[in-house]
Amino acid sequence: HIEGQERFQGLNQYIMVANHNSHLDLLILFSILPARDISRTSVVAASDYFSRSRILFGIVNFLFSPVWVDRTSTTADSMQGFRECVLAGNNLILFPEGSRGKPGQIGRFHVGVAKLAEEFETLPIVPVFLSGPERALPKNSYIPLPIWNNVRIGPIQSFWGTRTQFARSLEELIREFAAADRAAHLREPGRPTPSKIVAVMGIDGSGKSTMSRLLAIELSCHVLSSLISDELEIFEKGTKRPLQPLVTEYVRDAISRRAKRAKSLKHYKLPKLVELLLRDHLLGELERWYRPSFIVQDGSPLLNLVGWAILYKQQAFNPEVCSTALHLLGGRETRFSADDPIFNDFPELIGLLRFKFTRMNLPHAVLMLDVPPQRCFERILQRGARIQPHENVENLMQMREGYRKVCAVVREEMGIPVHVLGGDLALEDAKRSAIAFVSQTFS
Repeated sequence: HIEGQERFQGLNQYIMVANHNSHLDLLILFSILPARDISRTSVVAASDYFSRSRILFGIVNFLFSPVWVDRTSTTADSMQGFRECVLAGNNLILFPEGSRGKPGQIGRFHVGVAKLAEEFETLPIVPVFLSGPERALPKNSYIPLPIWNNVRIGPIQSFWGTRTQFARSLEELIREFAAADRAAHLREPGRPTPSKIVAVMGIDGSGKSTMSRLLAIELSCHVLSSLISDELEIFEKGTKRPLQPLVTEYVRDAISRRAKRAKSLKHYKLPKLVELLLRDHLLGELERWYRPSFIVQDGSPLLNLVGWAILYKQQAFNPEVCSTALHLLGGRETRFSADDPIFNDFPELIGLLRFKFTRMNLPHAVLMLDVPPQRCFERILQRGARIQPHENVENLMQMREGYRKVCAVVREEMGIPVHVLGGDLALEDAKRSAIAFVSQTFS
């Protein structure tokens, strides 16, 4: 998580100073740099430490082109390398503590950074506080742990006073950030308000992807909103926000692309099932890390999963099957008998239950775009992309019927509001109707 990244805007050259507890610090600092600055930023590194291994020294030298400092030498002018770096127009990353300190503790800042700031007094100093690397990759560890890291970029500093005063002021600023970070961890967390989930349903070519994105953007004009579609997006005040990488999203995207390359419904089924499960899992990650007020889904993994069953067992698909599957997978009914006829027709269902996929998310409201399949297929042909196994008029007709039955069960048995938008509506009229429905549902 990055706070204050906008402080880099308008800076042509700068010195970044940060606390230092882990070798992971350097990688994180490079990851927050604007792309234009990566190739012209150097880091100060201790040659006496890295030269103990020729391989390690070579790797660090190749990747980061550091300014090497020998901390054991009493004669070398360590400032000379700093000056050459700055005079060449490059940025510089400094760890004023001199070495990795004890986990979670800020050491004394050396005055070297103050000497450099005094000599180049017009050069902005960017203070950065890192929290998390000391646990993700602590000293004497070699395998990083998947721990969330926080980066706080402080206000730009300029040299003032004496060298000692300036070094102490930078140190105190970083210490204040550390104290605030500890206080945040110790504070009793309030129970966050659950996100409101709105699912936009419809067969391929119905315009559900366009509608879900328009809805997410419109809702973001008032509150933080997100969109789970082919791409994971966060919106605030009508604008797309940067999104930190989520491993689940990378895996889901790769499996989704594999599903789209399938040549038959048989080979499409398994990757599509996994993709839907991962898409459902993403909802929990969004709530955990971003806490948006609204999560708009381009389709609902649970409703899609049940509705898709009609393509494989049309004769066995009926409202009772929909109800049973929705209650079991949505966690509303945990008891089941393996002798139930539904498992003979849909054996995949009992596999999902055995692997504890019984907490899939039900939306709080559903928008159903009910567009004639022939029109949807014409739109699919016009987009020029590869035709997927289910994208023909016959299959689209079946899926439309499946979604209709699922939405009927959701509305009549589960009490979830469902709003149907007909295919004769213009896009702007459909958008206004969708926004009015959401506003009325959650008012």
